[in-house]
Amino acid sequence: MSSGVVYVATGKPYIKAAAMSIGSLRQFYHGAIMILTDVDALCLHRLAEYFHVDIVVHDTKEPHLGRSSRILKTQAAILCSYDEALFLDADTVVLKDIAALWLAPTDDAPLAMTKGCTYQTVGALNVPQLLAKPSLRWAEQYKLTVDVTGPNAPYYSSSTMVWHRTAAVLELFRVWYQEWARIRVSDMPALARALARTKVNVIELPRKFNARHKKQRNKETVIWTTHFNWSPTRHTEFDVLNKLTDRLLQEDTPPVLGTIIVPKQLKPVTSVQKYVAATNQLARARQCSRKRLVRSARPKSLNELKAQLWRQAHV
Repeated sequence: MSSGVVYVATGKPYIKAAAMSIGSLRQFYHGAIMILTDVDALCLHRLAEYFHVDIVVHDTKEPHLGRSSRILKTQAAILCSYDEALFLDADTVVLKDIAALWLAPTDDAPLAMTKGCTYQTVGALNVPQLLAKPSLRWAEQYKLTVDVTGPNAPYYSSSTMVWHRTAAVLELFRVWYQEWARIRVSDMPALARALARTKVNVIELPRKFNARHKKQRNKETVIWTTHFNWSPTRHTEFDVLNKLTDRLLQEDTPPVLGTIIVPKQLKPVTSVQKYVAATNQLARARQCSRKRLVRSARPKSLNELKAQLWRQAHV
């Protein structure tokens, strides 16, 4: 049976977030990874080569990045071919080994997810602040969902999902897309309706596999759902990874880490700690090359020396 991790990334912001997440995942997992996307971009091919990722392009014909992402997400089990799949949102950071996740689904319950980070039942979605936002169409979503599921139905998060590719799961994703397409905003209320309509049994994962809020994160946390909110000052290793992915995704420059060019012979590394070591190693190499340049070129003036160093740094 084939297995792999699935991401959805549409547009540069989501691709950058997915690259960060894949970089953290590669510390602990060396199996197959697939990115479902709606664009065939050079930066994706660089990402695929560096982190050993498969890129699968589907034209959603949807210009809005968020809606295009949800079109792919709500059909992920149909679009990817893995018999066993782990789906991770692009804004997740993997902090520990994910091996236990593969054991969660069973024959009777082929899908495993956590409850929502903020709301755990459909009835809890009746929030005045959300109902007051016309752009979310939350009042319409809430009424539609509670009529189908009832107020006490569990409200699952789609940030971390593990499934076996059974006929029941494929039918669930087909109905999920149909339910989402009715309003075309949030995918999680649509998931609640799809679960109620298809009666697929779900294994509830522990909170450590989808921790969002500060109170939910602790030393046991395996997957942190950042919602694009992480601080480089508190997470230096992620800052290094951030610099790497920034440079990997630039269309007109070779893959670099910070300001240090990554030589072609340098093999892709699979650990954030190795990123740091590679940075230091390449910095020392560049410093030595600058010393050799100074000795060999023998510039006649300080301005000439500065010019030579600038050319060396921008070759």
